[in-house]
Parts: sequence; C-alpha cells; structure tokens
Amino acid sequence: MLIEEIIKSLNKEANVVNVIKGESDGSDVTGKEQHILQQINKVDDRVLRTLIDFYSAPLTAIEKR
Repeated sequence: MLIEEIIKSLNKEANVVNVIKGESDGSDVTGKEQHILQQINKVDDRVLRTLIDFYSAPLTAIEKR
C-alpha cells in the first residue's frame, strides 16, 4: 500500500516527521528534508490527512484501518 511505503520512508526522517506532527516549524530541516516536505505537499489531501493523523496518534490511525 502506498501509505505504508510513505510512512516507512518518512520514519527515517525525524525532522520531517516533527514538521508533520506540528512539533517543528521546519526552520531546522536540511535541503533534502525540505525537498521531501515539498513532495509531500503535492500529494492528495486524503493521503496528507492520513499522514498527519498517523503521526499525531499512531495507534489511533492503525486502529482505523
């Protein structure tokens, strides 16, 4: 599933996850991480909402499946 692959990849990028979770304003991201965030911004709103939900409450997001 696409979402699972995205989550696996994002889990390797702690600063990106912190931005998604709202714990960072993104001022501390590297060029690579900024590129990742720009690509995430291009995904479907449902996918983005799923990522935000997952990183805000991982157990709740998994239980909703």
